[in-house]
Amino acid sequence: MHRLLFSLVALLLAAAGLAQPLRFDVVVYGATPAGIAAALNAARNGRSVALIEPYKQIGGLTTGGLSYTDFRTLESVTGTFREYMSRVEQHYRGTYGPDSQQVKDSFYGAMAEPHVSQQILDRMVAEQKGIQVFLEHRMEGVQTERASPEGVTIGTLRLRDAAAGRVEVSGQIFIDGTYEGDLAALSGASYRIGRESTVEYGERFAGVIYLQDGRILPGSTGEADRRVQTYNFRLLMTNNPENRVMVPRPDGYDRGMYLGLLEQIRNGRITTIYTEDRSGVLRLQRIPNSKADMNDIKNAPIRLSLPGSNDEYPDGSPEVRQRIIDAHRIYNQGLLYFLQNDPDLPAAIRDQAREWGLAKDEFTA
Repeated sequence: MHRLLFSLVALLLAAAGLAQPLRFDVVVYGATPAGIAAALNAARNGRSVALIEPYKQIGGLTTGGLSYTDFRTLESVTGTFREYMSRVEQHYRGTYGPDSQQVKDSFYGAMAEPHVSQQILDRMVAEQKGIQVFLEHRMEGVQTERASPEGVTIGTLRLRDAAAGRVEVSGQIFIDGTYEGDLAALSGASYRIGRESTVEYGERFAGVIYLQDGRILPGSTGEADRRVQTYNFRLLMTNNPENRVMVPRPDGYDRGMYLGLLEQIRNGRITTIYTEDRSGVLRLQRIPNSKADMNDIKNAPIRLSLPGSNDEYPDGSPEVRQRIIDAHRIYNQGLLYFLQNDPDLPAAIRDQAREWGLAKDEFTA
């Protein structure tokens, strides 16, 4: 409702030739958990906040599939995220009972199903009347002023919304909540992509280096490059037959991309699908309600990532980024389809792979 109201206002102002920036004390671009935390704390301190998200939901990785949260100790988790954890745990306690398996599997609220994380974060934001959420608003440009020889001040952020066209927001403080640092980059902040050379800072393991068991291998040069770390989707899966959907064959499926796995199985290097070591392909990290955050296994013969294919992502246009995202989605979905269905795989491997499938109650929109 609020988003529709603001979009309608923007349309009417633009039609009348009276479009003015929507003014806020704080403008946060990127509704990741960090961006949400910034917005919440600003609003709780009496500030008006614009929380802007290019995609159709808030929450970033937390609501997008990464459900098994990494941290060392509970004592190290504080602030807004600990509040989120407390609300998640309270949700499972209230829904299933204080001694339920769901409460145990949530591990003090750190491990949550994506749709539960979505409900919790949406509620936390909605409780703060000072926050206006702009979904599916993508940044197009910024108006800046040079505040000093060392930096600039952002005055206005230009956005494009499919419903209302162009919208502008202004603020006294701008916060970059994106994973990529997009607002900072567009505003002129200096940055670099890739690895620095070994000699630049005297780091032995910098630059183009190949390692095995801590040893530098032949072919290493230590030179700088513009390559970036690979990344992959985290797959939200379930083994509950009533909620499980087998992975469909994706458009663009290329069986040839996975044939190397057949040789790994035939020579005995891969003996299973789900495990914690390099004898398997995928690692299951359990969360409530018979679900798992599925990731690949470090140094396994086949991974969910596509090394080199994401080097263009940091500086890529929205179209380039979407192409890279789509390629990874097709590859990941294709790998699961291959493991569950390919007739050249041993039946035992296919059967094990089919124990887990997509969850019908997640990502329904």
